[in-house]
Amino acid sequence: MIHPDSPVLTSGIGISTPLASFFETAAERALWGDMGLDSLNATSDALPHAWARSQVIGKLAKERDNDVLAHINTDNTARDMLRITQLHGREKIQFWGFSCVSS
Repeated sequence: MIHPDSPVLTSGIGISTPLASFFETAAERALWGDMGLDSLNATSDALPHAWARSQVIGKLAKERDNDVLAHINTDNTARDMLRITQLHGREKIQFWGFSCVSS
C-alpha cells in the first residue's frame, strides 16, 4: 500500500529522455518485446530459450546503442531517484521495484 502523501515516481526507458530504444520498427519491438517471463517454468526448455533470447537482445542493444545505454545503470538511477526525493523535500527514499534488464 502506498501512503497517500508519498509521491509515486515511475521510470523506465519508455518515458525516459533521451529515448533509449534499440528496436528500429514497431514490428521488431513486438517480435522481441514480450519475453514471456511469466512462463519460465512452463517447459523444460523455457528457461534456456529465454536466456538465449536475452543474449541476442543484449548484443542487439550493444550494436545499436546511441551512447545512452552506458548511463542507464544502478548507480545513476539510484542517484537520480535520491535527487528527485530531495527535491520533494525528503531526505530518504523508500523504493520497491525490479529490473527487467541485466548486464
